[in-house]
Amino acid sequence: TIAGVETNGMQYYPEASAAEATVHPGAYRRRRGIVDLRTFTGPGFGLRVDEIGRMLPEPAIVAGCIAIDRLPGAFPSSGRADQT
Repeated sequence: TIAGVETNGMQYYPEASAAEATVHPGAYRRRRGIVDLRTFTGPGFGLRVDEIGRMLPEPAIVAGCIAIDRLPGAFPSSGRADQT
């Protein structure tokens, strides 16, 4: 459960989030002091990054995707580290 969302940064540089605003327009349009977060649904805090047309560089590191069989001294079938 998310208890709160910080939304005042967009007032300083609104174009920085223009790509996100296409998918989540209510989050970037404050009405009577309220933002609409109903478009945030699904995994990853509901950001729906696959729908946002923002070009990002390749990540420097991806956690959780290390191929055990490529690690030096690893035994892929047993998962044990090489003791020799």
